[in-house]
Amino acid sequence: MTLQRTESLAPTPPSPLTLWEPMRSQEPPDALTLALESLPQLRERLPDLLNLELLESPGRFVLLLNKLIQLNLESDPLLASLAFGFPDALQLPSDDPSCATAMGLLQRLQHLNLPDRPRNEQQAQLMMRMIMALVNEQQLLAGLLAIQLERLEQHSCARKDDSEDVAWTSLHVFAPLAARLGIFWIKAELEDLAFRLLAPNTYQELKKLVASKRDERARKVEELTKSLQNLLEPCGLTPEIQGRYKRFYSIHEKLRKVNHDFERIQDLIGFRLLLSNVDECYAALGYIHEQWPPRKDRIKDYIAQPKPNGYQSLHTTIELPDGESVEVQIRTYEMHFLAEFGIAAHWRYKEQVRRDSNAQDSQPPEPPQVGFFPDSLFTVTPNGDIIELPNKATALDFAYAVHTEVGSRTTGVKINDVIAKLDSPLQTGDRVTVLTSAKQVPNKEWLGFAATHRARSKIRHALREQQREQFRKQGWERLEQEFRASGLNLNRMVKESRLEQECLQHRNQTFEHVLFCLGENSIRASTVLGWFVSSQEATVLEELVPETKPQAPRIGTGKTVLVDGLEQVPIRIARCCTPTASDPIQGYLAEGGLVSVHHPDCEALHHLNPDRQVPVHWG
Repeated sequence: MTLQRTESLAPTPPSPLTLWEPMRSQEPPDALTLALESLPQLRERLPDLLNLELLESPGRFVLLLNKLIQLNLESDPLLASLAFGFPDALQLPSDDPSCATAMGLLQRLQHLNLPDRPRNEQQAQLMMRMIMALVNEQQLLAGLLAIQLERLEQHSCARKDDSEDVAWTSLHVFAPLAARLGIFWIKAELEDLAFRLLAPNTYQELKKLVASKRDERARKVEELTKSLQNLLEPCGLTPEIQGRYKRFYSIHEKLRKVNHDFERIQDLIGFRLLLSNVDECYAALGYIHEQWPPRKDRIKDYIAQPKPNGYQSLHTTIELPDGESVEVQIRTYEMHFLAEFGIAAHWRYKEQVRRDSNAQDSQPPEPPQVGFFPDSLFTVTPNGDIIELPNKATALDFAYAVHTEVGSRTTGVKINDVIAKLDSPLQTGDRVTVLTSAKQVPNKEWLGFAATHRARSKIRHALREQQREQFRKQGWERLEQEFRASGLNLNRMVKESRLEQECLQHRNQTFEHVLFCLGENSIRASTVLGWFVSSQEATVLEELVPETKPQAPRIGTGKTVLVDGLEQVPIRIARCCTPTASDPIQGYLAEGGLVSVHHPDCEALHHLNPDRQVPVHWG
């Protein structure tokens, strides 16, 4: 029975620094030689590529190498990871064909242009997705995780100014990435080390609480281990039983859910059973459920339905007689290996099994595939924020993703500090700066290269608003001309809200919408004028002149106006010039049939259609 500290759902990590333990009393070159004993494919190549004189920290190099060996990486991803972690001491020759693949992988890592610390958890999630899209190779991602873990360990040993940023990024970017790849031992190490750096006081308090019940937990682990052996061995099952404690960060997360009441956390211990095949796993699960009642909401079958990262196991939580809950994980040795090292090591296990079984012709099944977001691209703003866009997005789509107003005012962009056009396609990792002008407005040509639904929708909306404003101006001009011809002051009536009232009464529409309709010719200006002719007659405005009736004209009285050739025509004295009985007059026939009477020298009359002028005289 082995007792290890790990998190509830995380597999047991390999013994830390397995290859480093016998090297502590040796010089780094000797330690490196010993580490390379397990890498026959690099035993000859690596010493020739490595410049020990430029290696500032040989011990760190060996520590990183050990982590990469634990991950069972192939030689090219391993070599690229080492060169990325120690660029000065390990440089891959570009003219060496044997290093061509490793050089290509190294360039992927070098193209990572990442902010030191995302500003929130949403940005952290985008940063993880961006890393996956840029690297686009499972084993290389595993190597990147090892580099981040080694970096975090250095900050844990000697705190630096940027230690909190490194810890926060490790916790919110790289730990979820490790979980996505199924490399849970790195995930657990990253979480605990980051927790220790970000909240040192909380970490130490929790450490004391866990230590206070260490003896009690050890006793329960020993008792339950014997009970499991006594239960399963008579049934022909001989599993390897691993008792383990939860990781500190896992306990911390549980405390947040129970109002930081440590006594309410019951499943501080858990068990893992390793068996030879799947049938034995299900058989063991059945026997355990017969012995101890399970919590039905905590039974998970990840063998029948593996997680996206390929993780497989049976999970159950049983209730002990004293009321304590204990989690039990049941899996095969193969599943356990893959859970420890992730899908990046899937091929290594299959190859080992094939060699052991002498089945040289058998082909190992392909490992579960991780999605690298082929339908997305990830770009970076000048302040380090990451924006996810659909593939084939252009610089204009980026501008609208920043903000609608930014997109509408865009005149150009800089992509990686180089001036580019708005229709320039983007690639993952591009750093984009948007250039704007207050005078810029969207135009129809933008619809030809905008790729995102958001950008196209905003452009169409802006174009409709531009057209609407143009129609509104045209409607105002037509209505003002019609009202002026009839002696009405449009501006004054708008201020008095009379236009708004009449539009609501007659059309159930706002005055602004009516102006738009006037501009697009769906409403005639004479129709709107008619609303006010009838209302003015009802309110008997001062300017209204009584209609003429057939009667003997009273020449020279100055009280009536006669229209030559017309009878019973409504007449109005224009307020723009207000002619009196002693002034010469000229009539103007508006579209509503009303004749407005002006002074012949009236400036407003000169702006009206001369074909609609009619002769009038005082009666």
